[in-house]
Amino acid sequence: MTAVDLDGDAIVEEANQFNDPPSGRYVIVEVDAQYVGDDEGNAFWDLSYVFNGTDARQYSDGDCSAVLPNDGIDAPTLNPGGSASFQVCVDVPPSAIDGGLLFIEPLMSFDDEDRVYFAIR
Repeated sequence: MTAVDLDGDAIVEEANQFNDPPSGRYVIVEVDAQYVGDDEGNAFWDLSYVFNGTDARQYSDGDCSAVLPNDGIDAPTLNPGGSASFQVCVDVPPSAIDGGLLFIEPLMSFDDEDRVYFAIR
């Protein structure tokens, strides 16, 4: 994760005229990923990006259907050493953003130890 825009509404609006307005506010996460496994992987499809709001709720990128300028849905599957850059979005109530955290985890993870947390500054 290289950058976070806590007020990404304008980015989403400019990316596609058919994007719906957010229920709250779009948070845009810039991701630079490098595959270090032995087989292949896709950092968009294989991982989940979640905003931990200050309202004690979690908001997932899976709930954001907006089209983005560098959309993660277009990220390639990577072989060992391959890299990709893309964006994901999360729809978060504005009152839950300040002081929130982001975490990334394997999509089908049932173990909190697989999560990697990021403070937002």
